[in-house]
Amino acid sequence: MFRDDKMIEAGGVLSLQALEGVDMSNHEGQLNLILVVDDDELVRRMMCDALVAAGFAVVEAASGEAAVDQFREREPAGVLLDVHLPGIDGFATCRELRKLPGGDLTPILMVTVTADPELIHLTFESGATDFIAKPVDPTILGYRVRYMLRAARVAQELRRNQERLLLSQQIAGLGYWEWDLQSDQLTLSPEAQIVFGFPAEEAVDYRSYLTRVHPEERQVVDLALKESLDGPQDFNLEHRILWPDGQVRHVHAQARVVRDSEGKAIRVNGTLHDVSDRLQTEARLVENQAHLNYLAYHDALTGLPNRLLFQDRFNHAIARSRRLSYQVAILFLDLDQFKKVNDSLGHEVGDQLLREVAGRLRGCAREADTLARLGGDEFVLLLEEVDGMNAASAAAKKIIKRLLPTFRVGGFELYTTASIGIALYPSNGTSVEELMKCADVAMYRAKERGRNNFQFYTPDMNARAQEMLLLESGLHQALERGELEIYYQPQLEMESGEFIGTEALLRWNHPTRGLLLPAEFLPLAEETGLILAMSDWVLHTACRQNRIWQEAGYPPMPVAINITPRMFQQALLLRMVSRALSASGLEARYLELEVTESMIMDNVEAAIQTMTELSRMGISLAIDDFGTGYSSLSCLRRLPINKLKIDRIFVGDLTNNKNDAAIAASVIALAESMNFGVIAEGVENEGQRCFLQERGCRQAQGFFFARPLPVAQVEKLFRRPSPVDRG
Repeated sequence: MFRDDKMIEAGGVLSLQALEGVDMSNHEGQLNLILVVDDDELVRRMMCDALVAAGFAVVEAASGEAAVDQFREREPAGVLLDVHLPGIDGFATCRELRKLPGGDLTPILMVTVTADPELIHLTFESGATDFIAKPVDPTILGYRVRYMLRAARVAQELRRNQERLLLSQQIAGLGYWEWDLQSDQLTLSPEAQIVFGFPAEEAVDYRSYLTRVHPEERQVVDLALKESLDGPQDFNLEHRILWPDGQVRHVHAQARVVRDSEGKAIRVNGTLHDVSDRLQTEARLVENQAHLNYLAYHDALTGLPNRLLFQDRFNHAIARSRRLSYQVAILFLDLDQFKKVNDSLGHEVGDQLLREVAGRLRGCAREADTLARLGGDEFVLLLEEVDGMNAASAAAKKIIKRLLPTFRVGGFELYTTASIGIALYPSNGTSVEELMKCADVAMYRAKERGRNNFQFYTPDMNARAQEMLLLESGLHQALERGELEIYYQPQLEMESGEFIGTEALLRWNHPTRGLLLPAEFLPLAEETGLILAMSDWVLHTACRQNRIWQEAGYPPMPVAINITPRMFQQALLLRMVSRALSASGLEARYLELEVTESMIMDNVEAAIQTMTELSRMGISLAIDDFGTGYSSLSCLRRLPINKLKIDRIFVGDLTNNKNDAAIAASVIALAESMNFGVIAEGVENEGQRCFLQERGCRQAQGFFFARPLPVAQVEKLFRRPSPVDRG
């Protein structure tokens, strides 16, 4: 019912289209298409009819060449192949089929004329799966083919399982070995050969196996295996394998002894697991954990113990002190003027300086002491087993002396000193918090007394500390209470005496201490984070006041405002300036922002971007304190600045100090050559004014012209016809 003459195409192939709707798969879902190859049409038709009747689909070929083509095109599940064919015979055809994709697994049933042994031998040598002799019984043929397919599928599944097992062993680094005790030969799986480092063709006996075991563990492995042969215990051991090239592998070997019916050991079956990667991973994990522990308790920059480890060491020191009745000293160090290094030379140089300082401080600590970095430029030295103030004084003097020589960092010669505060246990406190607080207070007293010295904590120091706390508390409320005020210092054209602008300078009308200058509270504002809110207030207030003066009829002129480092971030600063101009109605050309060289050099590219955006808004830009930093000419020419401001430290003594005079003259010449404006600050006498004017500086501010004044007094100056006596 599955084949008739209408189902045969011109090429002698059973039409698969004609079999549409016929189930051509077995119960396992495999395609049951059989390629029938015979040059005898009657025999071929008989075999095709028998196979179709048995439930197979068939495709025919009358020659070996046609068979190869049909196999390549149809990919049959099995082949029925006659030995005697025109052209290439059945043996050659079988060999060709085996070479094709999938041909190595396809079952081939060779049809022979007789069951001659020589013929059968050639049949299997050519790669046939089985043979059947003519005449072929049609009834039996279907069963033979079905059995052949089933056996082939079992073999294929077994092969796939073996491949999966081998792949799993390769992935897991797991090898199999068997030791035949009678022949003393070892059979190794491919993976075991790889682990041992044996070539695939090399015969391996027990002695050669032992040569690959690391010499330091060879006797242990030999003994453990022999104990397994003599006793009930299995072999289970981790050991090393040494390859001829010196490479070491770590393995986990397991084995079980196989015995005969009399209990005599006849062979040993074992597995070999390459655990080298696992052990390396575990070692890395241990190393990483140790590194994480180190990072958790050490300062990343200097490698010194951090605050956590210092506190732990302190607790141990106190416990020992209580048992042995001795004192403990804490020396709290803060580097003097370190912020200037960071601001002027950059954080990279600052960090390198901290590392150099840490190296010198290590030489001041005894083996039992603990030197830690708390952060920033703050260090602390914990002295154990001290006899009081003498030992602490000696340590502090040693530190000060060690820091005196020049530090060579990043091509610069730098000098730094330290202010040191000392607190003693138990006289100044019994906890690390108490002692650190006392040492901190003493350190600030050392700074007040000129820096580069040490001070022991005394109870009267608390009064000063409390004073600073009260100042900080009042600063938090100064904005809300309206205690902040802006004074304005006029800027003038020295030749004509005409006002050309003002600089806004912040003051604090403290309720009990009176008028405070910026130096008395701005560092505290920076430290507490209040500087941003205060800067924003100054920006809005100064813009609004300038607009009020213009509306009152005073000549329009710019107001200059100092930008703090924390403001100098593009998104923040641009938003603050834009809001201040919008809220006040002041035109951008009447606002001048002053930035320092150190702020620019801290991140040149970001500074250029920020200043460019401000310039596009129409705002004038000036470099404040010019000459005190390290900006380069290549950097200056890229900055969209309008003015250079000569710092007061060069103006103050320029009539007596040749170096200051040369620097001031150079700044003026530089500004002229680069088409910048230039203004001098801190002008206090006629000699300074004359010097500056003679060298081309036309604008100035300072006490010689006017002090910083509140709004009402500035307006009085504006109303005077001639602000400067040009006598």
